[in-house]
Amino acid sequence: MKLKRLIFFIPILLGILVFVYLIVNKSKPKNIAAEEQTSLVKTFDVKKLTVIPKIIGYGTAEPGKTWKAVSEVSGKVVWINDKLDDGSFFKEGDKLLEIDDSIYKLKVAQYNAEIKKIEANILELKAKEKTIRNHLSFLKRFLSLT
Repeated sequence: MKLKRLIFFIPILLGILVFVYLIVNKSKPKNIAAEEQTSLVKTFDVKKLTVIPKIIGYGTAEPGKTWKAVSEVSGKVVWINDKLDDGSFFKEGDKLLEIDDSIYKLKVAQYNAEIKKIEANILELKAKEKTIRNHLSFLKRFLSLT
């Protein structure tokens, strides 16, 4: 039984001893002075020219970026920018299209009417509450008299 325990602990002790030996005998890093590397470069003067860039290519061209617009509102488009086409560029704030807003104006009017209806219901409930409280106080006085 003791032999089995020794066999188990011997590799562990050996590992610890090797670890301690490596830590005690570690070498310090060497300091190497950094040398600046230089390279020879040929230079020449260039005259300033006005150049019109022109590219000739063969094969299929693909855009680097594509953008797909997803409509977040519904409605009938009543105006489209004449320049709105594939590959067109626009500045920030340019108007691209206009959607008929009569549906939204109608919805706003409906919601405002709904708000006024709810406010009227609240006033009616307050009036009923006042009437019921007055009736309650009348009944309390009536009971106190009998």
